[in-house]
Amino acid sequence: MAKLDILDPKWVDMVFANKNREYGAYKLRKGTSNRNLLALAILLSVALAVGVFLFLKIKAEERARQEALDNATELQAVDQEQEEQKEEEQEDIQVEYEEPPVEEVRETQQFVVPEIKEVIDESKQQTSVEDLNKDIATASKSQEGSDNIDIAPTIETPPPPPPAVVEEPKPEPVVEQKTYTMAEVGVQPSFPGGDAAMYAWLSKNLQYPPIAQENGIQGTVVVSFTVGADGSIKNIKVARGKDPALDKEAVRVVSKMPKWSPGKQNGQNVPVSYTLPVKFQLQ
Repeated sequence: MAKLDILDPKWVDMVFANKNREYGAYKLRKGTSNRNLLALAILLSVALAVGVFLFLKIKAEERARQEALDNATELQAVDQEQEEQKEEEQEDIQVEYEEPPVEEVRETQQFVVPEIKEVIDESKQQTSVEDLNKDIATASKSQEGSDNIDIAPTIETPPPPPPAVVEEPKPEPVVEQKTYTMAEVGVQPSFPGGDAAMYAWLSKNLQYPPIAQENGIQGTVVVSFTVGADGSIKNIKVARGKDPALDKEAVRVVSKMPKWSPGKQNGQNVPVSYTLPVKFQLQ
């Protein structure tokens, strides 16, 4: 009895050794072992299914966290490259300013304007008076000899006035608005509905290029663009490409994005540069 296995149907025969086995209790007890084994098998199957489900769920969450971490790392690396590139450009453009040399102020010396006095030569004055008398006499003789000649006075025509110069209005200088980085603004630009809505929109509208799909090309294309003060997407460029076909498709899908909520600085809408990784993955 100590070694009797309750799952073994022999114990039922021992219990019903001297009893009526045609009674329903014998048949019911006879099938107890099979029912126990079936219940145990069902419990094990359910436990295994739950374990597999939890394992797959944990793996999916870990994969999603790893992808988010990879995207954040890629964004951080691209932002750092852009900052370094801007610093290098500013260093190249910067011109050293030298203060103009201060000229020594020379002491002014008082200059006395010489007084000019006209010296009249009496001999020249007498000659000029005699010449004047001769001119008067000659003029009177010529007038007496030409009584019938009409002398028309010469009227000089004044020159026409110069044409008026009309100055064209100068165009107002175009003031370029500064483009801020994500770290410089108080309120960052955002896709309508947030990042989750943006990645869902990309997944829906992204078209995998057939040539890249046939060649098994996949990877991430980093696209940089500017979110304008009105929320429109401008200046789309490939910051880090993967393949010409993938690069072209990434630029195309970003250009089709709806207007974003613009970034703000001191309560004013300002243009902000943004970097977005577009992932192409073969299923």
